[in-house]
Amino acid sequence: MRERVTIESRLRRDVIPVLERRADTMGIPPSERGQGVADVVELVGTLGRAIKNEEESGDLPFGDTLEASRTELDDELAQGHT
Repeated sequence: MRERVTIESRLRRDVIPVLERRADTMGIPPSERGQGVADVVELVGTLGRAIKNEEESGDLPFGDTLEASRTELDDELAQGHT
């Protein structure tokens, strides 16, 4: 029991804030992030799945889309295409 409390504490302190920032950056709504989930392990799983699903959906955030377009343009220019 004591070990679980220690693990939960570390998850709250070190992991959940990182996952929350990533989910926020990706535009994942709070309702899909496990809002209101009390169990720490379940919350980490919910956040992780929400991030994974968003990444796999192919819907890139605007900045990522611009970077992908820039990379494609750079590749074409390097090959001599316009």
